[in-house]
Amino acid sequence: MGPVILAWLIACQPETEDTQPAGWLDRPEDSDPVVDSEPVRDSEPDKDSDPPPVPLELCINEFMPSNKTALVDDVGAYSDWIELHNPGDEYLLLEGWTLTDEVDDDSPHVIGGELVLPPGEFMLFYADGQPELGAHHLSFKLSDSEAVILHAPDGRGSVVHYGLVEPDFSAARTGDCCEGGSCWDFRFRGSPGSSNEQPTDLPLIERGSTWRYFDAGQPPDGWQQDGFYDEGWASGAGPLGFGDAHIVTVIDGGPEGARTPTLYFRQTFELGVGADKIDEVLVELLVDDGALIWLNGEELSRKNLSGADISHDSWAKEAVAESSESAYSTISLPSDLFREGENLLAVEVHQAAATSSDLGFDLALTLSVWP
Repeated sequence: MGPVILAWLIACQPETEDTQPAGWLDRPEDSDPVVDSEPVRDSEPDKDSDPPPVPLELCINEFMPSNKTALVDDVGAYSDWIELHNPGDEYLLLEGWTLTDEVDDDSPHVIGGELVLPPGEFMLFYADGQPELGAHHLSFKLSDSEAVILHAPDGRGSVVHYGLVEPDFSAARTGDCCEGGSCWDFRFRGSPGSSNEQPTDLPLIERGSTWRYFDAGQPPDGWQQDGFYDEGWASGAGPLGFGDAHIVTVIDGGPEGARTPTLYFRQTFELGVGADKIDEVLVELLVDDGALIWLNGEELSRKNLSGADISHDSWAKEAVAESSESAYSTISLPSDLFREGENLLAVEVHQAAATSSDLGFDLALTLSVWP
């Protein structure tokens, strides 16, 4: 069993220096909370007339109050750290902003050094009590359980209270600068200086999906382009091929002893994000014998094929045999050819010889995408 984090999330409530967090959610007697306040002001002379403070331009996005082995700072030490994030669209000068770990601190650490945080970026500060080491080193150290407090030059502030956090675990917003009672989580070693958001799997083509296919010789030019009209092609579920028990859709591979060198497959899919949001592309490929994969008319990958120019008459380098005929291999591919909206995946499958006894094809496509 891994380390146990003795902390529980509670509902996000406005608070000032004179109020206590409210809204406990299923909290056991001996647990400790993480509480993230809404923006507050140091002084509120007339609460009836003053509008509520606007949200801060940056946030305490993540912090580690007990860094033992997780991160080495810029002077080679294992300092506790605080990460600030600028979720806006403008560069933000940090001069005059303050950080502290004490609610009633009369002398918080004032950020200087003309530090600028670009839009969408993250900045680390080391809570080591040694500000003389540079602009990123703070004048205080984090306690095992206390608070991290950020104030803007105009007095608006944000307070994050936390309970006991295990060594080398960070308290991190689940979404960068998110708000709400379920916004916080705990992560081993954290993600210092980078986004807390995690990519999620997006299955686009599953094993056994239906493909349009052409098994009548060489197809017309442009068959791998997205504007090609394939309504006249047959269709069937994968694996497609002939000669093996695992084949679901049997197709014509040509007469025995004079097999058709290449057969062709197409499938379109919709993508709700652009290539810039794709973290990883994973293809599970079953092919007997060789394959060349096209995406939106451009070559994406090839397997078991040799030679710079692949044509209809090209044979695979070698025959796939026995258990490999029904096995899926995983391939990681580049993402730059993907586009938001409709995409076309086209695959040509090459036999190894005119005497081939079987052919097989199936493909699954999964993207790992950022929120």
